[in-house]
Amino acid sequence: MDEALDQRWNPKTSNSARAIPFDWDEDVKRYVEAFFQEFDRYESSRASVNRRVDRVLEEAGYPQNKTYPHALRATSATYLAYEGVSAIALQSMFGWQDLETARKYLRLSGGATQDALNDAFE
Repeated sequence: MDEALDQRWNPKTSNSARAIPFDWDEDVKRYVEAFFQEFDRYESSRASVNRRVDRVLEEAGYPQNKTYPHALRATSATYLAYEGVSAIALQSMFGWQDLETARKYLRLSGGATQDALNDAFE
């Protein structure tokens, strides 16, 4: 039990423990709702997340040693920045304590604007 608790995910900051919007896309909304209709919770240990990502990569025919969950998170942040999500919205969504972290993704994306998250997907 102690080992399991040690490996369980815990937020680095209070900003990391937050609600994450998913209703901006009907497909995403449907998949998330279907998941929680079948399961009452999400096992969030690092190992379980890695296994799930590996399984998806395998199904997609992509080499498992070519990516990892944190890289997918960074790719998502870069994509959202490119689509025009503001630094404040990125900071809130990803739980970064420092707004400068979000600004880094805006600089990397080359498409910095001040649109809200929902506006990025209209």
